[in-house]
Amino acid sequence: MFGLEERIILYDLTNTFFEGTGKYNPKAKYGRSKEKRSDCLLVTLGLVLDRQGFPKRSKIFEGNISEPGTLETMIKGLSDEDDSQKSLLRPTIVMDAGIASEDNVKWLRGHNYRYIVVSRKRKVEIPPDIKMVPVKQDEKTKAILVQAGLVPNKETDEMELYCHSVDKENKKQVSGAF
Repeated sequence: MFGLEERIILYDLTNTFFEGTGKYNPKAKYGRSKEKRSDCLLVTLGLVLDRQGFPKRSKIFEGNISEPGTLETMIKGLSDEDDSQKSLLRPTIVMDAGIASEDNVKWLRGHNYRYIVVSRKRKVEIPPDIKMVPVKQDEKTKAILVQAGLVPNKETDEMELYCHSVDKENKKQVSGAF
C-alpha cells in the first residue's frame, strides 16, 4: 500500500497471561512468564515489524513455546515463494539473544539472510586491540557514557560490535556487592 521496502525486519516475542482459567483456549499453556506469573496460563505473541514500525506478520503461539523454535516459521511466512523476484529480496533480520540460537543463525546464513543479533556469549572483557569510539556523552560534563568498537571475526566471517556502558558497569558493581 505504501511501497515500503523491507530492508530490516525486527522480530521478537512476548507473552501474556490469563487472569481467568483460559481453559477454552487450546494455545493457553503454563510456561515462563515475563511477569513471573507461573500460576497462570499463557499465550505467546510473535511479531515481525519493518523498519518503519509497521507490523508485517504476527502469530499467537502456545504459552510454553521455545523462543528459538519460532524464527523459521515466522520468516518463511513473510516470503512469497510464488514470486521469485520478491523471494530474492532478503531483509536484515534483527533479533535478541533469546531467539538467536546457533541453529537459527545457521538457518539464516543458509537462506542468505543478513542478521543482527545480541550474542549469547557472556564476554565481560573487551579485547584490548579494539578501537572504541564514543557513541553517547553527558551533555554537561562531556564524559563518555557509552562507547563501541566494531571488529571483523575472521573465524565466523561476521562483524562483532563491542559496547561498553558506564551505567551498566556501575549497575553490575552495585548488584554484585549484595
